Amino acid sequence: MAAKHDIQQAGRHRNMHYFIRIVLLTITFFSIPVMLWLDVPAVQAISLENAFRNVETGNVLHIPFTMWQASYDLYMVNSDGTGLTPLTSTPECECYPAWSPDGSKIAFSRRKGGHAVISVMDPDGSNVRDLFEPDLRQSIDNVECAPAWSPDGKHIAFTSSRSGNPEIYVIGADGSNLRNLTNHIAVDAFSDWSPDGSEIAFASSRDGNAEIYVTNLAGDYMENITNTRDRDEIGPKWMKNGETLVCMPTSKSRGELSLIDRKQKTVSVLRLDREAPTLGACPLDTGEVVLSDSYHVFAYDLVSGQSRTILNSPFRPPSEDGPKLLPMSAHNGKILLQISNPDLMKKFRFRWLFLCADGQLVSPRETRMFTDNTLIIFPQGNEFALVHAGPRWKGTYAVVRADGVIDLLAPLPKEISSTAAPLRWPYFDEQGGLAMPPWSVVIARDVPEHATVSPPENAIEWVFLLADGSLLGPDAPMKAPLSPVLWIVRDGAGLKFLRYAGADDYVVYATVSPDRRIKATSPDTPIALWWPDTDEDGNLIGMGCGILDARSNSSVPIITTKDGYSGMPGKLAY
Repeated sequence: MAAKHDIQQAGRHRNMHYFIRIVLLTITFFSIPVMLWLDVPAVQAISLENAFRNVETGNVLHIPFTMWQASYDLYMVNSDGTGLTPLTSTPECECYPAWSPDGSKIAFSRRKGGHAVISVMDPDGSNVRDLFEPDLRQSIDNVECAPAWSPDGKHIAFTSSRSGNPEIYVIGADGSNLRNLTNHIAVDAFSDWSPDGSEIAFASSRDGNAEIYVTNLAGDYMENITNTRDRDEIGPKWMKNGETLVCMPTSKSRGELSLIDRKQKTVSVLRLDREAPTLGACPLDTGEVVLSDSYHVFAYDLVSGQSRTILNSPFRPPSEDGPKLLPMSAHNGKILLQISNPDLMKKFRFRWLFLCADGQLVSPRETRMFTDNTLIIFPQGNEFALVHAGPRWKGTYAVVRADGVIDLLAPLPKEISSTAAPLRWPYFDEQGGLAMPPWSVVIARDVPEHATVSPPENAIEWVFLLADGSLLGPDAPMKAPLSPVLWIVRDGAGLKFLRYAGADDYVVYATVSPDRRIKATSPDTPIALWWPDTDEDGNLIGMGCGILDARSNSSVPIITTKDGYSGMPGKLAY
């Protein structure tokens, strides 16, 4: 049985300038902890994660399941655990499925060329239709998720960060009349419609911690119905009676289930003895609530306190690397799940490219670590989208059409040149479809594969000059292309970076003094402050196949011994 206690409404005035950081939810993608924080106004988008930073406190909100690295597919299962049926099977992410009131449609969030959109499909996964086209100028970290249908089926509420911070938006089921419902500098997320359609419940940080608010379709009022300082409530779902809401368990409240009395504005907490539910929760018409600990999906009876198993992970025992099973929506005994697919993620591991200063693309070696300001290759039907990873640039850089033509999206950022940008994609599979590039190759415009230049005098190596000013050492098989590379030549005890200017002519791009300080010829050139690589005697040496970030201001050297071992002073790796 579950233990139960009440948290009475605490009518109090809160100072809107008193900020508290609340940890709400922890999820792991690729062994990286992703935490959901709800913050107080105001927030701004930060890149590389679906995260929004409070400009006054520095606190961060993460929206679960929507990071571009994630891969979830949608399934349907009967409430007795039979008939598990896949609805989607893609290398990208489909999440937050929601039944329409009559059960004829499913709304959900998905990735389209890397960008999140809200889509609608039939219950068998067919006839996918997007409610809006993504703004290709937006970052791929932009959130469009958690759709919820109005009871009459005419409207869909969802969470969107298109305005810079998460808000509740409402759109017609046909994709018309999009509008911002909450329009507040706080974080508003996870909406759900009351059974009679009179109110929309959502989680908000506008009072300092995570509370449940209600409003109507017109947005005439915003009412806090939880008022709990010592708890955080997110992901409200209305029960069939229209008087009770159940909230999604969080990492802090794992093993607990919050019930909200709408009229009394009280919160009851059910503590589950055996199960430890977290993340998704959805009510059944029977009065049960479907929950999951990620590996075990079960129905919990709110009256008797008894639970029954619906579905278990096929992994025995459950593995951290196995699929996660998360219930999201139910209708007439049919439960919609999102299930992570680690095998599909491994098969369709994401690929990315370095973007050079003149527009060339470099496919890295297989073992090279992902880094900032690269281009991610997203499948988009029979095409590819090349999308900025951030933080320097955001949005789609180019689309590779099915016939291999590469369309750059104008206008390009002023820092990026297209003089050597490839016009066609050279890689196709046996069926004539686009294929991912091999590892360690350069894709450039109309340059013969073996076209090279003669190295300048005293050259010790060459490196790629990337669009953000970083320097990339080539992988071993690569030969120096015509441009955009920098030749590193000895200049006494220092170094010079020479850039090819045509007709075997070179211009000085930057210099390195014997004390390792780097100085660009142009003061506007982005470049690291210090050259990192020396030998045991302090002499400057080449960087090999490493990468020197243009934003680096580290003065700590990397010392390479005569035996080829390298490391920081006192930490040489032998």
